[in-house]
Amino acid sequence: MKTITLGTNYPLSKEDSVRINILKFISVLFVLYIHSYTDTIRFNGQDVSFQLSPYVEIIEYYISQVVARYAVPFFFLVSAILLFKNKRNWFDVLRNKIHTLAVPYLFWNTFWIIIFLFLQNFHLTKSFFSGRHTPILECNLKEWLGLYGIGTRYPQDYPLWFMRDLMVVILFSPLIWAIVNKFAKPAFIVTVLWIIFDPIPAPCKVAFQFFFLGACVVRLGIKLSFFDKYPMYIITMIYMFMSIIVMFIRIPVFKHIFFLVSFIFWIRCSEKLASNKRFREILLKLSFSTFFIYAAHEMTLSSFKKICAKILPRTSVSALLQYLFIPVVIVIICIVADRLVQKITPKIHKVITGSR
Repeated sequence: MKTITLGTNYPLSKEDSVRINILKFISVLFVLYIHSYTDTIRFNGQDVSFQLSPYVEIIEYYISQVVARYAVPFFFLVSAILLFKNKRNWFDVLRNKIHTLAVPYLFWNTFWIIIFLFLQNFHLTKSFFSGRHTPILECNLKEWLGLYGIGTRYPQDYPLWFMRDLMVVILFSPLIWAIVNKFAKPAFIVTVLWIIFDPIPAPCKVAFQFFFLGACVVRLGIKLSFFDKYPMYIITMIYMFMSIIVMFIRIPVFKHIFFLVSFIFWIRCSEKLASNKRFREILLKLSFSTFFIYAAHEMTLSSFKKICAKILPRTSVSALLQYLFIPVVIVIICIVADRLVQKITPKIHKVITGSR
């Protein structure tokens, strides 16, 4: 069988790895805030709305739809960098990804399908586990495939669309690397323009865009430390200026430019956080649970929000407090659950997290 080689020599220092892990935890926290953003909750086919004041709407929109939106593109970018940073046999990569991506993807979707299947059949819990989709027992074959993200935009555990798209783009990684390896600088320019102007809708588009960008970063040897020479206050001013533009001028081009500015800003922040001994230790410990939080948070978060909506007043203040604090509570719950599973059944933990 012909060997297909990916990647090049792009060594990551220990400090680079620390900064990447810190950024991964910050990004997963932002993912929770993206998913926490809503003014409507559905109970068993019926929408319950919050009457938010303009100020609360601005705060929630700014955090979830502006600041936090860089998170998933960042995960694709980092995945590409980690894939291409060493020379590797593509077939070895595919075998490895069965363990690190495919098995956890199947497990977490199946886990939540079983939870929903069970709880949709009890009167007390049915409203908390019924939304816009067909009840699981009533699903036809097409809808069952849709629960695993086949032929639908989102799987049952819908944040895992990231893993599905990542698996798809990895299948095309030899082509991506061949293009970038031969035409590194033109590919970098074209990819940046593609991200900014985003002219053509396509399946797995975000995955391909930021995988190309990550491949270019590796091929051109651009390190995290490249941005450390720029003063933090200048990068922060540019970041804040762009965030305000994106907040009030909702044009896609500005949003896509802000993605790139956000990468630079948070990479620069990672240097500051990593250099602070206290923050470094705390964030590194928390980062060990990044994948578990990503895979487990959504259904826990949505159910928690529904419970709060049932028992708490539907006022702007209440909605804002729920928005700010529920993601933090869910992160704590997921970290505790991750530690317990790891301690009680380390082999199972290894399987469901892909040995992360």
